[in-house]
Amino acid sequence: MSNEEVLNTDILRARIMNVEYQNLTIDEIKRIYIEETGKEPPANITIYRSDDFKNLNDIDSGFDGPVIHLYNEEKGINQMYTIARGSEMQENDTWKPLDWAYNAFGIFVGQSRSQYRDALECDRKVTQIITEELKRNGQTIELKKIGLGHSLGGNHVQVIQLTAHRFDQVYVRYLFQKSPQRTCKTSPSFSFHFSDSSIRSKVISRLHFLLKL
Repeated sequence: MSNEEVLNTDILRARIMNVEYQNLTIDEIKRIYIEETGKEPPANITIYRSDDFKNLNDIDSGFDGPVIHLYNEEKGINQMYTIARGSEMQENDTWKPLDWAYNAFGIFVGQSRSQYRDALECDRKVTQIITEELKRNGQTIELKKIGLGHSLGGNHVQVIQLTAHRFDQVYVRYLFQKSPQRTCKTSPSFSFHFSDSSIRSKVISRLHFLLKL
């Protein structure tokens, strides 16, 4: 049995990330997959939405993005695609341009990590839900995790991978570039090591490499 990626081409991933801005559905995923491959998707599809995991008592950071779970026991498929949405002019439920405020304070000057925190927490919660559900059903196929992101969303999945190592693979489009200051603010352990001149040059080199992806 194989657990090779189902969304295995740039165009498939790009089209799904693009449709996600208009509230991605299972039918839309199926339609795109059939149009690009000529075949039905080889796995059952479940969508988890970030809005379902927001705490109403917390200030809305502006983070949005679904998680797609693809599963087929017979074919050995167990894959989770965490999609981080790019910048929107304003949110659906408020006039405030939360994404662009985060671009300024989170990306450029490294003074906020609210969207990073919410993206990471969403990934953790959905991972737990999926693994516990599969465990209850006696299913043991290892979960493969893929991070997808466009623009600001690409920055989120990249920083999550750099600081928390949550994914087996990451794909981004039109990456919104980050600064080392932002990564230091996001991860205290990264900040500690970044202050060590003996490895600082290696970290900067690694960041420059990531910015080119």
